[in-house]
Amino acid sequence: MPDGGRDGKLVRIAHFHIKMGGHLTDSGNENFCGRMKMGNNMKKSTKLAYALVLILAAVLCIGLPVLTFFDSADGEETTTVSASGTTETVTTSSDDASGEDETTLSDSDASTVSTVNEVELADYTNITVDAADVEVTDDEIQENIDAALLAYAETVTFDEDGTAVENGDTVNIDFTGSIDEGEFDGGSATDYDLEIGSGTLIDGFEDALIGAEVGETLTIKVTFPDSTTQTTTVDGSDEEIELAGREATFVVTVNYFTRPDLPDYDDDFVTTYYSDKGLSTTEEFEDYLYEQLRQDKIIDAAWEDYVDACTLISLDETEVEDLLDQLLSYYVLYYEEEGSSFEEMVEYYYDMSLTEYTEAYLQPAIEETVKEETVIYALAEAVGIEITDELYDEMTADYMATYGYDTLEDLLDYYSEDDIEFSIYYQQVTLWFVDHVQVVE
Repeated sequence: MPDGGRDGKLVRIAHFHIKMGGHLTDSGNENFCGRMKMGNNMKKSTKLAYALVLILAAVLCIGLPVLTFFDSADGEETTTVSASGTTETVTTSSDDASGEDETTLSDSDASTVSTVNEVELADYTNITVDAADVEVTDDEIQENIDAALLAYAETVTFDEDGTAVENGDTVNIDFTGSIDEGEFDGGSATDYDLEIGSGTLIDGFEDALIGAEVGETLTIKVTFPDSTTQTTTVDGSDEEIELAGREATFVVTVNYFTRPDLPDYDDDFVTTYYSDKGLSTTEEFEDYLYEQLRQDKIIDAAWEDYVDACTLISLDETEVEDLLDQLLSYYVLYYEEEGSSFEEMVEYYYDMSLTEYTEAYLQPAIEETVKEETVIYALAEAVGIEITDELYDEMTADYMATYGYDTLEDLLDYYSEDDIEFSIYYQQVTLWFVDHVQVVE
């Protein structure tokens, strides 16, 4: 179940990380931790259909690194077009996610109705992808089986002296880091939880903990990558020291560790956890995984190109500003809670003012998000997708069962009505899209 308290309006930034995720998570992120992944610092979140896969991961995954070295001593993501599918101009308003506005289309090939966001749909009747791009391998299916088992594993705690750490364990450690000049700022932490094998920390740090025993104190030597741009200071000096290529020594104490106790992978496991999907055998589960993975690959191969091919004719600047304000407010608050500053992070990692960064990256990505929302609503109406009472009840019941909400009111306390309906539209449109993409050899 998702952590509560997040503003439901943030769900409007549904696909933001598609446009920004690679840029923001792949550059400027090397610190003491090597490749500090935002996912390791984000609250646990879950998905509402396809839309919330993107939505809940987006808010944190698109951001800059939360920690420089270690900031915390605790260590703590409708319109109707002719049946021929000819290109048509349609408009939608994302403020009405229910599709229950008075939007209609004439029989002409390019009809326009009076709403705020206006899009010209590209031809959606002849979209193709290469078969090689959507091939699902046995290894990918196995990875998802392993992930499913891990999701339902019991956690066993090892806190007795003499038990040894293995790959995949989450170890709680205290450590102090030093370079030639002395102990360096941000290189120490207590009660830090680290998953061995996650690649969270600098290369060599995690591997050195494999085989370490509870209560043991060990010395680990690592070298910062030449590519890192991180600097630090040492106790008693304000001089900035570059860490690229520098050797560091860490004195690490293993307090305890936890290990997942995986359930057996058999028909009982499938029946217990996936009967709501109509599955009862491992064979059915693997077929289900295959279809899910294939759908994801088709979306990855074709959806963004299709959205790019559509033409956004008009844009509600007020809506863009509202979404931008929501995003910036979220980041400011998030970084304040982490004891840092979003503006300082932008300046440090991108050598830009917050205004420059917003104009160069955030605003264009928000505009693309609004365009994609408009395409979703337009395509839904174009192909006759509607949210019936039956579909709404079915989907919200699924959301409640999957994510632990007892009542619809509880669900709507966390997500707005528009959020839920957008999620349903996104799921239904992408399912339709997958079914109509032609896979060619």
